[in-house]
Amino acid sequence: MCKAMARTEAQDVAEAYEECVFRRFGAREMIRHDRDPRFMGRVFKHFRKMLGTDNARPWPTAPMLTDNQSDWDELAEKLMWALNSSFDFTRLDTPFYLVHGWDAQGTIEAVMGDFPRDVQLRDAQEWRTKIQRQDEYARAWTRDLHVKAKRRRAEDQNRKWK
Repeated sequence: MCKAMARTEAQDVAEAYEECVFRRFGAREMIRHDRDPRFMGRVFKHFRKMLGTDNARPWPTAPMLTDNQSDWDELAEKLMWALNSSFDFTRLDTPFYLVHGWDAQGTIEAVMGDFPRDVQLRDAQEWRTKIQRQDEYARAWTRDLHVKAKRRRAEDQNRKWK
């Protein structure tokens, strides 16, 4: 960014960054500067105030804060589902359809398909709810088995090296 400025206080630099960079290109991953890190800290403090955000905690479920990386598998799966099934009103299709030629479906939807029209809607919804509940139980059981298997392998490995 290069902009002629009368003053170079932290507030002015933050406003210039917002005007010249952030509005046009969005947030940058890395910024190189020739100023004191404390000054740039003040610049981004003003910039966060302008945006109305707080940088104290990035995400409540970040692995660096919770030390539970298994949550990220679930979150990534949900985010990919949201991305793949989001509808693009310009092309009138989902991104997944544009890439693969067929619509994305969850495990349950792929197995069950549409319910027959002669079945009452309420019965079909109850049936789907039961199937989804069984799927949740199966996934939880599988997760538990994975944890036990990892623990057993770690114990075996530790015994070998003692």
